[in-house]
Amino acid sequence: MRTTTIHVAIAAAIATVATFCAMAAETGNGLGQKTGEPQSGLRYLKVCRANGGGQPVVDAAPPATNGAFRIMSYNVRFGKGMDGVRDYRRTARCILSEGPDYVCVQEIWNWKEFRRLAGYLGMYGAFANSRHFLGNAVFSREKPIRCEAVELPYSKKMGRTLVICEYKDFVVASMHFDLDVNKRKESVRVVQKALEKYSKPVFIAGDWNNFPKSPVLKGLKKFVKVVSPEKNVHTYHLRTMKRKEAVIDYIAIDKTHAKDFSVLRSYEVPDRKTSDHSPIVVELKPAEGERVAPL
Repeated sequence: MRTTTIHVAIAAAIATVATFCAMAAETGNGLGQKTGEPQSGLRYLKVCRANGGGQPVVDAAPPATNGAFRIMSYNVRFGKGMDGVRDYRRTARCILSEGPDYVCVQEIWNWKEFRRLAGYLGMYGAFANSRHFLGNAVFSREKPIRCEAVELPYSKKMGRTLVICEYKDFVVASMHFDLDVNKRKESVRVVQKALEKYSKPVFIAGDWNNFPKSPVLKGLKKFVKVVSPEKNVHTYHLRTMKRKEAVIDYIAIDKTHAKDFSVLRSYEVPDRKTSDHSPIVVELKPAEGERVAPL
């Protein structure tokens, strides 16, 4: 009986290793597991890192100059446009038309679609998903130093994530909040705890599923400053165009470093076809005389 038990355990271990190897082979660009340091209340997830940095397959607008950089946030709706057509090449064209340096993307279906979009963009990328879909990613021209992902509170079967990429001078994080208001409130505490270990400036963006004056946004604004537009824009336009505004997508910076950067431009990209969300973009520059990152 003891021998049989040992054989079963060994077989299970071999099956687990085989499954992991199959996943790594399926990703092609390399599967990296970043668990981070164990912390109470945080559940770390596997992260798929793309070896990007190549040439985009569609035309890209020139990047910002004179030390400035652009951050975009975009819920891409699994590449499915308002016309019902799923086309990640069109999604990439919409993104690259603004020449962003860092892109926080929500609603990528799976690792295969993540790699496809990374290839179209010609960017590095980090992706994580939870409970099968609603994947979340950060893409960038610059190769990240390290990446990690944390699961956020969620309802039903749609998992939510926070993907964090650390770069030389700062950190960029993409997050997608749940539709349930109580889960969103819980997420605020999880996000704050996940980001508090970073001493560099942190930019955090994504589909937060909250209007600007909601209690959840007030909780987030205790430790971040929103730098994307909050008035007279429609970042979400499905069944909302009769409203004066419908803002649920944001780009923010942690309050500790908010004065280290000047906002040069902050705007919504008026695309009503590629997704049910519009991209938002913020162009920033390190403030004169300020140090961006600790030495």
